[in-house]
Amino acid sequence: MREKGENLLKTSSFKLFVVVVITILTLILFGLMNQKKLPNNSVVKQFPTRSFLMLDQRDPQQADWSAHPYHIVNVWASWCGICIEEHPFINQLSSEGIPVVGLNYRDSKQQARRYLSQRGDPYIWTIFDPKGDFSIDLGVLGTPESYLVDSKGKIVLKHTGRLTRKVWLSHFKPYFNSDKS
Repeated sequence: MREKGENLLKTSSFKLFVVVVITILTLILFGLMNQKKLPNNSVVKQFPTRSFLMLDQRDPQQADWSAHPYHIVNVWASWCGICIEEHPFINQLSSEGIPVVGLNYRDSKQQARRYLSQRGDPYIWTIFDPKGDFSIDLGVLGTPESYLVDSKGKIVLKHTGRLTRKVWLSHFKPYFNSDKS
């Protein structure tokens, strides 16, 4: 009799264990399936106001956010292979009238200028950040990254990695529709 009771207890404990494991796995799976796919966006904050260097001879005061309702700030470097892959799409956006600001990250002026000379310069102006100090204030983790900045210099959206047509259409383009511009 005692043996049957112990088997029943073992069976009940085993069943309870299985139910708990299945419940936990179901919750995890349900949570993963229902996770919203959000862009890699940063905490909304102001674009850094510290002074910065320009890649060309332009006066930094000409770096005016109010010229357009929104800008794309594209972080790139001549040594970045993914940036090279991304660059034709950035050129395309610029040719379609999208205002793109460049942020050259941890590079030399000579290499950066050569890169733009060879691949085209899609940027309305380019911030030159040879040591990465300005980029740290911005929150840059690496290259490439793209930020959506409004006319008041507020960072609305951040995308880490290559800016592709799919990312552009789903996250950035809605801000450039004619009814928002």
